[in-house]
Amino acid sequence: MAGANTEMLPMAAIPMHETTLAAPHSAGIERGTPQYYGLQKAIGSTAREFLLPKCRGVALACSDPEIITPLIKGAAGMSRFITLAPSFSASERALDAFRFEVGLGSVEVGHIDLERNFPEVLSHMTLCMEGLAGLTEARQDQILSLVFRHLDGQGGFILVENENDGKDWETALREAGFEGIRTIWRSGQLIARLATKRAHSQS
Repeated sequence: MAGANTEMLPMAAIPMHETTLAAPHSAGIERGTPQYYGLQKAIGSTAREFLLPKCRGVALACSDPEIITPLIKGAAGMSRFITLAPSFSASERALDAFRFEVGLGSVEVGHIDLERNFPEVLSHMTLCMEGLAGLTEARQDQILSLVFRHLDGQGGFILVENENDGKDWETALREAGFEGIRTIWRSGQLIARLATKRAHSQS
């Protein structure tokens, strides 16, 4: 499998699926704002539903480790987490943030170029926060399909993207195969959605 552009710090690289080229990835929301901490809380509370003992979470193109710090530190020792940053500098920040968890073996930190690569691992919870905006529309759709394919049947996918780029993300998720889609947080045009392979049960 392809994976020459992916480096895990300090562990071995996980296999990657290589495909096409695209544009740079986008920036996240501003830290320290009520919206930021609201999103952090929404991600953490939603993701914990899927990160049961011995389960695996994957953060795709995560440039801001702080947004998932409470989630990862809360799950340390019970479930495993792979956080893949879009740049080597972001990988180093994640390594600094999760050095203790990396030492425990519950977290792996690395770099990924979603323009060409995708982690070939089964995930029970996948998170992508504004990691697709800089890609071509075809590559965006391809990544969503790859997330669906590598997600456990009972797993969840949290996608955070901006609606003002003209992309209909809910439709794209459905076309990738996801049946259950609901909004877990919103601030203006920035929306966090939870997608599952099966429709959410009505309670």
